[in-house]
Parts: sequence; structure tokens; C-alpha cells
Amino acid sequence: MGVDPGKTNRRFLQAVLDDPDWAGQAQDRLLEHNRENGAVYGDEPLPVTLNPVVVTPEQRERLEAGVHHLSQALDTFVDVFLSEEPLPTRWELGDEHDLLATDPGYDHATPVTRFDGFLDGDDLAFLEFNTDSPAGPAYGDVIQEGYEAMLADRPDLAAGLQLPGERRLDALANTLLDCYHEWRIGHDGDRPTDPRIVVTDWREVDSRPDMDLTVDRLRARGHDAAFADPRDLSLDGEDLVHEGERVDLVYKRVIVDELVEEPEARALAEAYQAGTVCMVNPPRSVIAGDKRAMAALQSPEITERLTVPQRRAVDRFVPWTRVLEPGTTTLAGYTVDLRDLVIDNKDKFALKAAVSYGGKDVVLGPATDEAAWGRLVDEHIASGEWIVQRLVDVPEALFGRVDDDGPQIETLNVNVNPFVFGGRYAGCYTRVSADEVINVAAGGGLAATLTLEPGGPSP
Repeated sequence: MGVDPGKTNRRFLQAVLDDPDWAGQAQDRLLEHNRENGAVYGDEPLPVTLNPVVVTPEQRERLEAGVHHLSQALDTFVDVFLSEEPLPTRWELGDEHDLLATDPGYDHATPVTRFDGFLDGDDLAFLEFNTDSPAGPAYGDVIQEGYEAMLADRPDLAAGLQLPGERRLDALANTLLDCYHEWRIGHDGDRPTDPRIVVTDWREVDSRPDMDLTVDRLRARGHDAAFADPRDLSLDGEDLVHEGERVDLVYKRVIVDELVEEPEARALAEAYQAGTVCMVNPPRSVIAGDKRAMAALQSPEITERLTVPQRRAVDRFVPWTRVLEPGTTTLAGYTVDLRDLVIDNKDKFALKAAVSYGGKDVVLGPATDEAAWGRLVDEHIASGEWIVQRLVDVPEALFGRVDDDGPQIETLNVNVNPFVFGGRYAGCYTRVSADEVINVAAGGGLAATLTLEPGGPSP
């Protein structure tokens, strides 16, 4: 009989109630650990829960298999999207078309990805694929290390739990280098085996510490790495240059739309299109991050190109999703008018802007009155820039904390966020919030995600 996640969580909650002095100090140490080690967003340390989210070995296996096959399915979709083959779920690309169409020089369209989803018992559903600029791998490592330090002093709480051996930044670095070495082969090996690496985004973004930590880890591994604002990059002929030296590999964290819109950042785009620098993620990854990709994965034109495991992963782990547009669609084997379906069954659906970040432009049917819901549908149905998605029950869990009134137990919504590097699961963190739309930038918190030891005695 393995360890039960409920029992494990109750053990943490009981520790908060029985020893609030310890709990308050541990809570403060976790926040201070984040502050001292760069897990900050803007000027504030990332908020973390005192007790972790615990998954079973079976749930972890489901996560690993699901993200692997879905990552492959997304690569297939991007390839078809950029081809001339017929595809009903295709949207117009603007000024970025040539940039997205440029071959990155390696096979993966989405080598660095973070999935956002819900894990509840045997049920796993992914609501979004973050592929353009997925943040947080360094934050995830720092948070995990804070939990490890806390549990080292409380072996009674650590009993039966597996502390993840992997570090997200090492998996990320390996994926960056795998892409680079594949790219290098296409350049007749005339680039160094150990590339000069630049991590790039606007210097003022709130998630800058996540990138600085990434640079530090790359340097600790012996790589020549630096952070650079895209506006500080230049061209020497067709080569990309930073501080007078040629750049071989760019870990792109800047959002593609912003890169295209900024004239002072053209050197990065031009070097990529000339094939003189390896860029990860490639600009074309933004196609998979568009929420309309989830609808495309369910279209016959894409499913017929997927392997059996990939089709099963789409069926099991991607909720029913359609582009919000006039016409008919299929649901449970029936052909129905999409507008009528969405208007008449608002409590079963969410409306989302196809391109948005930070939990913005997400409207839940049950939280919206009928008149406002109808207006929203009619406002956006002709644009083709919103999706409708079947609502998935939001998992809840109990979390302990200490405030000025003493120990508290609160119920929070839970959103699991696995990282997928090179098509492989690379650990995850979990976001929690009192709101149904869960986002740290909007006031949510983070929890470490730990796995139960298989076959261990129940504590």
C-alpha cells in the first residue's frame, strides 16, 4: 500500500496547527530563501505555500507521457500550419510571417514549453501551452531547494516523499545545447562545440531574475553565457554580436510580437533569418502557444497525421475546444450551431482570447450573467480571435499558513505546470489561488510538487 496523498497533506496541516511557531518561522524562511536566491517577481519574493502539492507515481507517469505525446503533436501541427496543405484552423500571420517561416535548423518547433493544466486524481487536462516565452524554470529550482531545506529539518514531514532529483535548469541547458548541436551540423560544423550563449528579453521585465538565474547556472556549467536586451545586439555582416563578440546560441525569452514591433531589435531577427544564429525557442513556436492550436489539434486534418499515442493524448488531455466563429461544429457526435451551443450552455464553457498572457481575457460562463455572456459571444464571434472551451472542474486542496491571527487552513484552487524540454517532462511547479483563473502575476502563489515514494508504507 503506497503513501496516500491525502494523509501526507493532513500531516503538513496538522504540523501547522500543532506548532504555529515552527510554521510561521518556516513560512518566513521560505520567503527569505526566495528573496535571497532570486525567486522574485518585480521587487517581491514569489509567494509559496507551506505544504507542497503531492502527486502519486501513477500521476507523475501520466504527466510524463501526456506532455511527451502532446509536445510531438504540437510540432506536427506547426509543420502543417506553415505548409500549403488545407487546414481549417489557420489564422493570418502579420509582419512576423517570414520570421516564423524560417527553418530553425533543428526538428522541434517547441523545444522549451510549459503546459498549464489541472490534475485531479486520474483526470488530467491541459488548458494552455506556453511556448513563445515560457517563464519559471529557474524559479522552480529555487522553490524546490527551499522546500528541501525545510524538510531536511523535519524528517517526520519528509517521510514517504521523493524530492525531485532533476533540476529544471540543467534539463533546459541540455535542451538548448541539443538544439544547437543539431543546428551546428547544418552549418558544416564551422561553429564551436561550446557556443557563446545569450539569454534575451527586455531588461526591465518583471521576470528578469528568472533569466539572471539561468545565466548563472549556464556559467556554473562552464558555458560562456550572458543576458542581453535585444536592443543591445548588433550585426557584424550577418553575424549576431553582443559586446563585440559573436553570439552562437540565443535562448529567446522575448515575446515574438514585441520583437517584431521593436525596430531597435531587428539585428536578432535578421541574424535568425540569415541562419547565422541558433535561436531557442524558434519564433514559430508562437503558433503552438496560440489557443486556437488546441482547436486545431482536434481537427481531422491534424489528427490524421498524429500517431496513435498522440491522438490518445489529445483525446484524453485536451478539453473540447473550438475557434469562436459562425457556423456548425461537432460535439459528442452531433452537428450543432456553435453560437447557439455556446449561448444556450454558458455554464459549461469558458471564452478566451486566442493570444493573451497572465490569465487575461478569460471569461468563465458560470461567473457571467446571460446578457453579458451573449454580448461577449456576439462581439467576438466574427473575429476568429477567440476560442470557446469546455470547462474543466478546478481541483482544490487545503493549505496551511500562519498570519497575525494564528494558524489558518484555507482551500485554494490548484493548477499544475509541467515543463517540457525537448519533448520530455522536466519537472514542474504548481500554482495556487483563491480565484478560478490561477496566475501568479494576478496574485496567486506557488507550491513545490513532490512525488510519493512508490510502494512505501503509509505514514
